[in-house]
Amino acid sequence: MSRVSRSCLIAVAAAALTAACGSYSPTGPQSYGPPVLTSVRLSLAANPLQIGKSTVASATALDQFGAPIASGAPAYESTTPTVATVNPTTGEILAIAAGTTIIGGTINGKAAQVLVRVLAAPILINEVKPDGNATGGWVELFNPTDADVDVSAWLLTSSNVFHSVTLPPGTTIAARGYLAINETKIPFGLGAADAVHLFNPFGVGIDEFAWTADPPTSFGRCPDGTGEFLITA
Repeated sequence: MSRVSRSCLIAVAAAALTAACGSYSPTGPQSYGPPVLTSVRLSLAANPLQIGKSTVASATALDQFGAPIASGAPAYESTTPTVATVNPTTGEILAIAAGTTIIGGTINGKAAQVLVRVLAAPILINEVKPDGNATGGWVELFNPTDADVDVSAWLLTSSNVFHSVTLPPGTTIAARGYLAINETKIPFGLGAADAVHLFNPFGVGIDEFAWTADPPTSFGRCPDGTGEFLITA
């Protein structure tokens, strides 16, 4: 076979291969067809959540290359709304009770899910020393868990919940540790017949204790940290 004939055969074969592939252009980008909705990505602004905290779920439609694509409005749902509810159109989530739920986001039949954990606030009122109209009482908080707990922005109040003290930033109760708060920090202190209420930063009541007369010592949980309130020895 002549050199010219062999060159012609190579050129013809290369042209046939290029025509068969159809997706390759030596002078332009490859063409894979128009983007189509293939999957959904679901993200949360915060997770896990404390009871009373809210956050937002965001569903994004993705094409076959994992790139965002214009689509219809997402719809959201919670498998266990007693743990956390979700607004079906805005994706706003509100933590209701301790536990887990699955938040789902659906766009044009494509869906994604995220497991959401809601944590119970572990802090307890452990001991109370009211001092009537005098100033010498205190309230003791207890962390019964094996991990430090940040109680910044928690509120402690008397029976009048508008008489409150907000725990300052950086306040932490160590694992199995205690925090005593002087009653003078609470406006008007604690009376001979009064109560204390503990709220987390989201306004959810965590613990409370009320009494009708000053004790000779204090009111404390017995056993310490877990039991009912009794007059201490």
